[in-house]
Amino acid sequence: MTNGTDNDMIKEKMRQLIQDSISSQQDDSANVYAVDYNWSEPRVFNEKQKETLNQFIVKLTEAVAVNLNSFFKAQTDVQLNQTSTHFAQQLTDQINQAQGSRSSIAFSDGKNTCGLITMTKDNALELLKPILGQMDDSELSLLEISLLEDIFAIVLDSLRQSHQALNFKLIDSMSIGTVDPDFEPTLEVIKIELGITDSITDMNSKIDIVIDCSKLFPVVGKTITRTDFAKQQIEEALIECFDKTTVDLTCQFASQNLTVKQIMSLQPEDIVVLDKSIYEPFVVKMDDKPIFNAKPCSSNGFYAALLTEPIIASDSRITDK
Repeated sequence: MTNGTDNDMIKEKMRQLIQDSISSQQDDSANVYAVDYNWSEPRVFNEKQKETLNQFIVKLTEAVAVNLNSFFKAQTDVQLNQTSTHFAQQLTDQINQAQGSRSSIAFSDGKNTCGLITMTKDNALELLKPILGQMDDSELSLLEISLLEDIFAIVLDSLRQSHQALNFKLIDSMSIGTVDPDFEPTLEVIKIELGITDSITDMNSKIDIVIDCSKLFPVVGKTITRTDFAKQQIEEALIECFDKTTVDLTCQFASQNLTVKQIMSLQPEDIVVLDKSIYEPFVVKMDDKPIFNAKPCSSNGFYAALLTEPIIASDSRITDK
């Protein structure tokens, strides 16, 4: 149990952290203006960071082209089709709602899943044309799956080659079917769609690279601000405080109003009838605020309360007797 002095110290620590967070934020009220804002669209990078990100994607595209040319032993052209930012769940739903099975493989930063390389089955078969020629639209063979895993590994190598801060690793083997990455639903991700063509075999395919935006912060020069860190620190402190702070829990069985004369006449073994039937629930209070109705019972030789239903603050049944 935490004593009163410890509680006071914890509460003071929480108060100071909250005040520090509030005071650290500048007053921008003089510069407030209204704009239309799409809350369903992430805004991770500013304009300057987007320019740096575009330069990185150009390097990535070139690296993929060089590595695929070496793999196919042919002149393969790789171009950027489009980039877009999404919330992870939003993008996953969008991908899975599209027709056709997908071949995908996830990658991590060594700790957590942070990205995905994925393509439709049609694009996968198209991508293998320079090696296997035209194939029928059937289930992928073991050879085709093995070749696709090699190509996905090449794409991941290209990511690592494009910036020294990126040290991604493949997770498990390729999956076939719907996309189900181990992402938090509100994680902000970027999708990079690359078009891959070969004029000799008329191959025309595309592949999607999905990356946790925060993993690209070193690429664009973005750092976690002091405010972001302070919020995290406050959240941890609040959780710690909730775990350690104690409150008074009391059970109010019943009461009775007596005159002074009646009280003065009380003797041992007198019976005082209270204002509640033995079948009525009593109230459990936290710091004098009703929180539960309960029934009396015992546990291991101690008085106890069997909680029956929570009490809503506006409940008209509550009376403070």
